[in-house]
Amino acid sequence: MSVVGPKAARLGELIGAGLPVPDGVVLSVDVHRTALAVAGVAEQVAAGVAELIERVGGAGDLDQRVAALREVAGRAEMSVGHRSALLAAYSSLVSGDADAGGIGPAVAVRSSAIGEDTEDASFAGMYDSVTDVVGADAVLAAVGVCWSSSVSTRSIAYRAGMARQPSGASDPAMAVIVQRMAPSQRSGVMFTVDPRAAVDRLVIEAVGAGGSVVSGGSDPERFEVDRTSGIIVDATRPSDDRDPSATSAPVLSHAEVAALNELGRSIEDHFGTPQDVEWTIGSDGSIWIVQSRPITGRPATAPGSATPGSGGSIPMSGGAPTRDDPDAVLTGTGASAGTARGPARVLRSPGDAPDLLDGEVLVAPATSPEWLPALMRAAAVVTDTGGMASHAAIVARERRIPCVVGVAGATERLVDGEVVTVDGSAGTVSRSTRS
Repeated sequence: MSVVGPKAARLGELIGAGLPVPDGVVLSVDVHRTALAVAGVAEQVAAGVAELIERVGGAGDLDQRVAALREVAGRAEMSVGHRSALLAAYSSLVSGDADAGGIGPAVAVRSSAIGEDTEDASFAGMYDSVTDVVGADAVLAAVGVCWSSSVSTRSIAYRAGMARQPSGASDPAMAVIVQRMAPSQRSGVMFTVDPRAAVDRLVIEAVGAGGSVVSGGSDPERFEVDRTSGIIVDATRPSDDRDPSATSAPVLSHAEVAALNELGRSIEDHFGTPQDVEWTIGSDGSIWIVQSRPITGRPATAPGSATPGSGGSIPMSGGAPTRDDPDAVLTGTGASAGTARGPARVLRSPGDAPDLLDGEVLVAPATSPEWLPALMRAAAVVTDTGGMASHAAIVARERRIPCVVGVAGATERLVDGEVVTVDGSAGTVSRSTRS
C-alpha cells in the first residue's frame, strides 16, 4: 500500500479475487515524487504542507496560502520515461474497443494517496478524481489534477483535524489510478454493517443515472438489510414533494438488493473487516465495484448522547420546543450519532464558511468536501439533502460530530441564531421556544 495507496491496492486485491472491478493501471507514488523532484519543488511543497497543517485554525489567509503552494506543486512534471510507460499502458488498457475514429473508451483517473481509505481515516472526498477521460493528452492532464489535489484547503484541514498525525502526513506525493469507466445507469454505496450504530444490518443507498450518493446533493433510496437472512427490514425513498422522479420505479429491485448484499458480504469476508463499498450497475444489469475501504467512525456501542466534534456544543438557555408549532421538530436521516445544542448558522455556499463561529450548528443545502473547514468547527451539521453515505457524513462520523441529512427545507425553516438541538441518532432537529 505504501507504493500505490490503499485504494488501488484494495481494488487490485478484488480483481485478483475474481470480483467485478473494472481493469486499470496505477502510477506509483514514486512517479509523483520523481515529478516533484524533477521540477525542483519536492522539499518546498513538503515543508509547505507541514506548515499549513500547523496553521489551520489560526491562519485567516489559509485559502490564499494553499493556493500559492498548490501553484508550486502544480509545476511537477512527469519524466519522459514515466510518461511513455503511462501512455503505453493506457493504450493497452483501451485497445480493441476503439471506435471508427480511433478514440478509445472513457477512463476514470483517480487519486490513491497513501493515507486515505484506512481504518482510521477515509479522507472521503478530500482528493480529486476525473471521470469520462478520453485520449492520451486528457489522461496526462487528469493525472496533474489528481496530483495537485494533494494540496487543497479541504485536505489540509482534514489532516490537521486528525487526532494522530500518520507517518508521512505532510508528504504530498500520491499514486494515481487510470481505470476503465464502469457503465453506470445506477450507482450508490453500501456499508456492510450500519456505520451509525451497533446493529447487524447492511445498508445500501442508491440513486439513478446522473445522480451521486457521495456528493450529498441528492436524496438517495435507502435499504437496510438483515445481514444473515438477506431480508429487507427497512426501505426509504425520497418523497414525491422532495423528488418528482420518486413516482417512477424504484432505483433497485429486490433481486438487485439481494445481489449487492451477497457481494458486500463477500468483500467483507475477503478483507476481514466491515467495508464501505461504492458500486455501479450498467444497463445490462451487471454490478461493478469501484471502491472498497474500511468503515470509519462507527460507534462501538449503541449510540446515545455523544460528545460532538472539535467544535463542541455550547450550553444555551431556552425552553423545550412547543408542539403547537409544526416546525418545532424537523426530521431527516440521522447520519452521525450523538446530540449537540447550539445556535444555528445558515450558510449557502462553502465560501460563507468564515461566518460560522465555533460551536454553532452548520445548516447548509448540502455538504460537499469543500465544506470541511466549516464542518470541523461546527457543533453539529444539518443539511437539506443527502444521505448517510455522503462524503461529509462520513467525515462527521469520524469526528463524532452529530449530523442529520435530508431535512427538507432546513435552510429556509431555520434562521441564524435560533437555538436548536440536533440528535444525529434519531435524525431530528428540535427548536427551542421562540418568543
